[in-house]
Amino acid sequence: MKLLIFITCFICLALNAFAKKNKSKSTKKKTTVFIEKIIKKDIFKNLSYPVKVSPIKEIAIKSPITGHVVKHLYKLGQKVSKNQVIVKLQRTDNGLTYKPILIRAPYKSTISRIYKTDGLSVNQGEAILELTDQSRNLMTVEIPGDDISKLQLNQIGYLKFNGENNLIEVKISQLSKQISTVSGTSQIILKSIKKQFLNVNYAIVDFKLNKHKGFLIKENAFHYKGKEIYINTVDKKNKIIRKNVKIKEHLGDFIELESGLNENDIIVIKSSKSLKPNEIIKIGNPIKTKTKTKTKKVSK
Repeated sequence: MKLLIFITCFICLALNAFAKKNKSKSTKKKTTVFIEKIIKKDIFKNLSYPVKVSPIKEIAIKSPITGHVVKHLYKLGQKVSKNQVIVKLQRTDNGLTYKPILIRAPYKSTISRIYKTDGLSVNQGEAILELTDQSRNLMTVEIPGDDISKLQLNQIGYLKFNGENNLIEVKISQLSKQISTVSGTSQIILKSIKKQFLNVNYAIVDFKLNKHKGFLIKENAFHYKGKEIYINTVDKKNKIIRKNVKIKEHLGDFIELESGLNENDIIVIKSSKSLKPNEIIKIGNPIKTKTKTKTKKVSK
């Protein structure tokens, strides 16, 4: 009888321990991870350089007489046409009054500087104002000697100015392979393909080299185990699938992938702790899927 009671108690205790173990397993907290769906993107090496922009044609308008400025007909920054009267001068001579002399613009241009304002005296040969033809600009770029071999004639670049988002397409019209012994640079000249621009002195040009499609993944998604490199992916059941990958190139905080993953794979980019293969996880940033909405036709 005592033996029977002992056996019964033993079985009860064993069942209770087994139930507690199962309960602890079922209530075990899942590791939270943050995920990202990978898609192919444009990958390129970006080379950026400052550009000096200067008008090709500038001219100082000089006084043909000794006298004074009667009136400027245009303000600083205004555009003038070829042969348009831009300033009136009058000869200085005691006791005599002369007809004003009209000074005309030699070509279509912009008033870029005024040296003598209305009423001021001017000597013969002295500059009154300056005109700039900004319909064509000279764009020069100093390229470091190590980079010049990466660029070629007619290569396309993208010009941008401070405070502007619009990019202007340009191409290399002249390229010198000669490297200065003083500055260690070589000079290229750019040409705007479509758009012209005014009143700009400096800009930035970007050249996108070796442009292609590929996977660009954050560096912290990669894991290293000896010579093995892997990324944790997540399947439809929120299970961790470890995939071995090959790295092509490091690009800042990102790595270009050579092989190992497919487009639309879900990868782990951040985890609250180390992950094991086949582990069931909790997703901290669920990826929203686009749902198609059906529209009902309304009969009139």
